[in-house]
Amino acid sequence: MNKKMRYSVMHYTLCALLFFFIYILQSTPGFLEFWGYKPLLLAACTVSVAMLEQEYTGALFGAFAGMLCDLNANTYFGFNAIMFLLCGVTVGLLCEYLTQRNLRNCVIFTAVFVVGLCLVNYFFQFGIYNYPDAGFYWLKRILGTALPTVAFTPLIYWLFGALHQRFEKYKEL
Repeated sequence: MNKKMRYSVMHYTLCALLFFFIYILQSTPGFLEFWGYKPLLLAACTVSVAMLEQEYTGALFGAFAGMLCDLNANTYFGFNAIMFLLCGVTVGLLCEYLTQRNLRNCVIFTAVFVVGLCLVNYFFQFGIYNYPDAGFYWLKRILGTALPTVAFTPLIYWLFGALHQRFEKYKEL
């Protein structure tokens, strides 16, 4: 195994461990809870990795993050894995061909993804059954999940950006 391959394996292993650690923080009861809602930190992680790496890596880490979210979600199993995978591919392709890799775009992509995820989740859990006052629940869920997630996005983007820059420097040597 050459030096570049060894640093790539170390880089992606460290990213996977960070995803797992952030999942543990995200799913710990009572920790980072605001008004009864928890931020979806793995969404910001998926967007950050997809922006900094390419679309293939973003898709793999998105599927990994989605599977972690499916472990304690009250949705259909595999729903989050598919949604996060699509987010990783989309953000990776957008950053590769259309937009710049910066914090502003990361915050925008994270907010759009979390709102879209809540919208699709609402549709499959409540919208098709026409429950009364379900729209209020959706609005409350979006505000409760999206606002804290967007607030933590700069910290997560900085963390994965520093990790990416450090390993890219070693891969070039």
